[in-house]
Amino acid sequence: MRPISILYIHNSAHIAGGNRALLGLFDHLNPDRFRAVSVLPTRGPMESELRMRGVPHLILPVEAALTRSSVQGLRLVSQLGRVLVSQRIRFVHANDSRCYRHASVAARMLGVGRICHLQFPPDHRGLAWAFKVRPDVVITCSAHMRGQLKSAGLTCLRSVPIVPVENAVDTHRFRPPENLDQLRRSLGLEGNSQVVTIVGSVSERKGHRDFLDVAKQVLGRLPLALFLVVGDDIEGKGAYRVAMEDYARTLGIASRVRFVGFRADTVDWVAASDVIVLPSLQEGLPLSLAEAHGCAKPVVATRIDGIPEIVDDGVTGFLFEPHDVAGMSTAVTRLLEDASLRLQMGTAGRRRAEEIFSQRTHAAKVQEVYERVLNGSVASLD
Repeated sequence: MRPISILYIHNSAHIAGGNRALLGLFDHLNPDRFRAVSVLPTRGPMESELRMRGVPHLILPVEAALTRSSVQGLRLVSQLGRVLVSQRIRFVHANDSRCYRHASVAARMLGVGRICHLQFPPDHRGLAWAFKVRPDVVITCSAHMRGQLKSAGLTCLRSVPIVPVENAVDTHRFRPPENLDQLRRSLGLEGNSQVVTIVGSVSERKGHRDFLDVAKQVLGRLPLALFLVVGDDIEGKGAYRVAMEDYARTLGIASRVRFVGFRADTVDWVAASDVIVLPSLQEGLPLSLAEAHGCAKPVVATRIDGIPEIVDDGVTGFLFEPHDVAGMSTAVTRLLEDASLRLQMGTAGRRRAEEIFSQRTHAAKVQEVYERVLNGSVASLD
């Protein structure tokens, strides 16, 4: 029997958290039951990842249609409609509310099922705009986000099932390094440095300014510590990264901070670190922290949104309120000075990643949603 074709609408061609979650899903989809086809908004690193997995993809101006004339939007709906027909798509899986909008119109016109997967808490007005055509089901990346949406009482979500499915980490790939010194040398890192890393898009909401303030305080006690910024500024086209590089110079710590940009080998930079820090102000369920646990690294992060679903405070890391630079600095310093505590928390994190954030479990939950969409029993998911 021919596999059922699903059209995945990606909100970016970069390999950030949401796309990493989809790549993990592609790795574990049942190929006898489902076939993936992707739409990317631009050219980018995701193309090679999709080619490696044998996932056919197209480039369509999804983002451009959101910011330009209604004619552009109608053209995108028409293009998506042709893809739905030519690829025999049974339903669309949009990885963001904004890229759901036009795909949902095309899907509704052709009687194709609709799933919106929320990787980040959307604002209510934006959600109402995106869900003019309601999805058959909404998947959230955390139980916390599901609770937020349920309690909001939004008209656009009335009678729409909301299903939490935690993002997953490839624990075979994200694992403790066999030879830490050798790995650090291969990345050009100083062998005697203690390494603290933040992973993710360089942006205000990820808390990079607070990360640099933490670095300033830690370096006052541990001057050989090295702070890595893995990721880049997509939304601001590099402007915020430049601002943060300037801020590091203003703080007098630029020589101990390295901005390495987006990396295909993120796993190596995480595995080469001693501590992972994420002082976010707003999150979904940050995959970077599950990946840190996969590599047996303790985490220092903010106690917001889905983060407590990953980090067991006091067991696999330490959680603080947003902007608590003093608390986070103390925790990072303590972890760098106490190798046994790092090992203890890292081991607990690795165990947590294996037990809770399995890619196979994630894929099984998503495929259960697909089956319910296909047989018309989505209401029982809620």
